[in-house]
Amino acid sequence: MRNVLIIDDEFVICEVLSRIFVSENYSVRTGHTIEEGLQLCLQERPDILLLDVNLPDGSGLDLCSRLKADPRLKRIPVIILTGSTTEEEGRAAGLESGADNYAAKPFVVEDIVEMVKDLVGRSFEFRGPQPV
Repeated sequence: MRNVLIIDDEFVICEVLSRIFVSENYSVRTGHTIEEGLQLCLQERPDILLLDVNLPDGSGLDLCSRLKADPRLKRIPVIILTGSTTEEEGRAAGLESGADNYAAKPFVVEDIVEMVKDLVGRSFEFRGPQPV
């Protein structure tokens, strides 16, 4: 079973996305801060990370940059979620931080699901099956 990590300080977003991905047969973990996100990435090694930009303890873009600089975590695909900038600015900032894709809030749930399926599929092909 593939696993999704969602880091967003909006509990409703975490809950909605969790329900959707569980219904798509994903295992889901959630966190609400950069520190939780980093710890969960280190412990869980998720197949993909959905990461909000505006978190209580800093910018999700900084966490994305940290993950991409860490040899243990750099292959985790990251989708940046934000509602705080124009789509063009948000996409540029997300990609500059190393994110693999970007979604503006409010987003279309089906689009997020397709992004996740695509990135997880490509990542799995690239990395191959991981030892249990």
